[in-house]
Amino acid sequence: MKKMNRNSEEYFDALINFELEKYGMTVAKLKEEHPDGKIDGVEWFQHYTFDSADEWRAWKKRCRDFTLKECTPRMSAPYFERAWPMFNLSYGLKYNFPLDDLK
Repeated sequence: MKKMNRNSEEYFDALINFELEKYGMTVAKLKEEHPDGKIDGVEWFQHYTFDSADEWRAWKKRCRDFTLKECTPRMSAPYFERAWPMFNLSYGLKYNFPLDDLK
């Protein structure tokens, strides 16, 4: 199986699709149904939410495992951990739980 280039749009779409799965949504479907990126007047990443810290952690683990095993160029686990906060800030869904739950 060919590894996915982690600098590609396909890679970013895959990680975002992981978080949208529970809503039956994908990046492609989102772009088609909401070309302006808004749902009910708010940005898609504020409309859809993580409902618990465990749900957020599961998304992060899935993204980490996918990135480390299925992508090229290779990324080390420590590098992923350093890069993760920016990705989460840029593409993560709104938290619908107390931030203290992430500690």
